[in-house]
Amino acid sequence: MNKTGRVYTQYFNSVCPTLKRFSFGITSYATVVDYGFADDTADGLGITFKAALVPLRNSHLGVIANFASLEHTDMSSITVESFDTSIIWGNKLTKTGFGGYFGAGVFNEKWSGGGGSHTFSGGQFTMGIGYNFERFGIELFLNLRPTDAYEIGGNTPDTAGSAGLSFSLRF
Repeated sequence: MNKTGRVYTQYFNSVCPTLKRFSFGITSYATVVDYGFADDTADGLGITFKAALVPLRNSHLGVIANFASLEHTDMSSITVESFDTSIIWGNKLTKTGFGGYFGAGVFNEKWSGGGGSHTFSGGQFTMGIGYNFERFGIELFLNLRPTDAYEIGGNTPDTAGSAGLSFSLRF
C-alpha cells in the first residue's frame, strides 16, 4: 500500500469506529396484562439478542429477540415463560451514542400454575431507546400487544404489553 493509502486508512479508522452489529445481554423483563378490575403482572430476568442486518443510509434494519423466565408478582406459584422477536428499523444500532428503533413482531407466553397452563401468542409493536458505548449498551424497550391475545373466559384486557431494561455486550 502506498503512503496515501496508509494515511487514508488511518484517517478513516480514526473517524469511523468499528461498527458493532450484534449485542447479547441480560434483561430485567416484565409483562403486564390489565383487565381493568385487576391486573396480571409478571417480572423476572431474561436474555436479549439484537442484530443490525441491513444498512439503510443512516439507519439499519435488524432483529431483536427476548427470552425471559418470569414470576407473577402477586402469586409466586404462577410462572411465565416468554419469548418475543421483532423486525426493527432504527438509528445508531451499530455505532456509539443515543439511538432508537421501532418495529413489529410476534410473541409467545406460557403462564403456568396450579396444575394448569395457558399459552398466549400474537403480534406486537416494538419500540426502544438506548445508549451504546464502545463495548456495551443499555436499552429500554416496550412491546405493545393486542388485548384479544390475552382473552380468558370472555374477559378481554384493557391493555397488554411487556417492557425490559437491557444491559448488553456489543460485538
